[in-house]
Amino acid sequence: MECIVCGNWFSSTDKTKKLCMTCERVLQHPSIGIAPERLLELAQAEKDGRLVVLPCKIMDTIFMAVGRYGITGFEEDRCDGFFINREGVLQIKAQCYSGNHATYGLPGETVFLTREEAEAELKEKGEEK
Repeated sequence: MECIVCGNWFSSTDKTKKLCMTCERVLQHPSIGIAPERLLELAQAEKDGRLVVLPCKIMDTIFMAVGRYGITGFEEDRCDGFFINREGVLQIKAQCYSGNHATYGLPGETVFLTREEAEAELKEKGEEK
């Protein structure tokens, strides 16, 4: 069988067992701080393609791209939610967005988590012209 945490193969007569012995021991260590059942649930969700790690929390500061015909700057805003489209692409929703683009942005393209990242993207886009 394949361990759902590390992917290594192991043998067991118990058909319900999902972890190799090494992963079992690691997950039961008190320093982990999460119940082994919860970690198993997360590992199974990741294997099934159902696990999403969000880039920020609701109400975190974000920097949304502004500009009518291209990105001309970034505006400080607050994260108001998330959206995953049919293709599985995660988007961040701005709370009070007043620019010309949609209120949803792509992390690392039209929305950034720090001013420094946003400014670096703007500088890079300027150099491409």
